[in-house]
Amino acid sequence: MTPYDEQTLSFDIADQSRRGVLRTPKELVERAGLLINLAADCEQSLDGECFRIVPEIFLAAGHRVATFDLPNHGPRVNEYGAGLDGWAAAARAGTDVFADIRETGTALIDVCLQQGSITEGAIVVSGTSRGGIAALHLMAADPRIVAAAVHWPVTYLPALREFSGTADNAIVQRANAGALIPALTGRHVFVAIGSVDPRIDAVSCHRFFEQLDAGSGTAKPELFTGPGATHAKSCDPSIPRFPMATAYDAGAAFLLSCISRVS
Repeated sequence: MTPYDEQTLSFDIADQSRRGVLRTPKELVERAGLLINLAADCEQSLDGECFRIVPEIFLAAGHRVATFDLPNHGPRVNEYGAGLDGWAAAARAGTDVFADIRETGTALIDVCLQQGSITEGAIVVSGTSRGGIAALHLMAADPRIVAAAVHWPVTYLPALREFSGTADNAIVQRANAGALIPALTGRHVFVAIGSVDPRIDAVSCHRFFEQLDAGSGTAKPELFTGPGATHAKSCDPSIPRFPMATAYDAGAAFLLSCISRVS
């Protein structure tokens, strides 16, 4: 593994504490970029079995990597519960965790800029599953992010069992990826999704990509797809697995190419 220095970043939003982690490789390239990688809490987002692939590629290439705890994950579990159950309970109670994600991610970028840890124009974001929709929200909210790569992202929340019956919820409607298309159109977005995914609904994900592609001009989104199952544990075991490692490699290459255009 590439040697790096790790820094815990503490910052406040509306008098509430937030935690981020920043990793800087020992051998930093000139005009180094910053990847924000999202999956769950800081530890899982940077060191999870699959989630770590893109961050490790960036560190090995001499770029910084950062993340933050998603709402209801790790130290941010609260009265609504943990994980996606917590997100859904919060939405039903009128609390918008997606606004929280946007505010926290934007504040993390501000902190990194203030301490000189970001090259202007070289910020990218990636995310997996729930981290995918979080990454899309952050990109939609912050024009400083030049590219996003999302792997089997949640795009339609009511497709999740945790969000069953929330199709008419105003927070959920605003949070679905389709509602973000106006802010994502014409920007550099990479989407990886298999042909089968009952967990997040592959059909909804493909539909989101098609709608994004239809509205884009010269900066067309990129789709990495093919036969096989993503979120394979939710599928019939007879269905072959999608080549997830290859998809992560492709997403990382896409983001690195976007950084090179502006560096």
